[in-house]
Amino acid sequence: MVINEGSAQKIWKVEFEGNEFVSDGRLRTQIESKKPLMYVFKGYVDREQIDGDVERLTAYYRAFGYFTAKVGRKLEYNEQGNWVTLRFVISEGPRYQVRNVTHVGNQIFANTSLEGGMKLPAGQMFEQAKMNTDLQWLKDLYGSQGYVFADIQSEPVFLEEPGQIDLVYHIDEGKQWKVGRIFVHIDGDNPHTRIQTALNRLSIRPGQIV
Repeated sequence: MVINEGSAQKIWKVEFEGNEFVSDGRLRTQIESKKPLMYVFKGYVDREQIDGDVERLTAYYRAFGYFTAKVGRKLEYNEQGNWVTLRFVISEGPRYQVRNVTHVGNQIFANTSLEGGMKLPAGQMFEQAKMNTDLQWLKDLYGSQGYVFADIQSEPVFLEEPGQIDLVYHIDEGKQWKVGRIFVHIDGDNPHTRIQTALNRLSIRPGQIV
């Protein structure tokens, strides 16, 4: 049996259609499909990779609040069928804005205290990175008061009104932890450092908040 696989197809160029929020150059940094280096090395058409690029572009848009964004792709061949123009067709849809930010389960801190340090307050356009930053800030805030195992989860809540979203932070504070006994172990055959000397240099003492 003789198999003729034909000539390998390469990407001549990558184009984007329908993008207004961000430039073509920025979108190219989000995908793995590239034209060949010097139009010679690599750059082969990989359909699984292209499908992955569709998912990556969709995730990129949704991270900036374009939750209804849709991304498709077209492959346009030259007459010989060995070069392809890869075009991603984007329907951005509306960008969602944060209507309200609420905290549920907090008792140690008042809502006003929690809201003061948020990077993504009500009225701003949604950004995944900012929400993640706020989530970490809340965990660090609770940790600074000894609630080192506080469980905090963020939940975007979609509203009936298009383009609007609420952010809810669910807080399970847990219990406050304090320092019990402190043990110092000094390694080595002939250690010179005394345990009490090491303890004296510590900035934390038994009974203090972790």
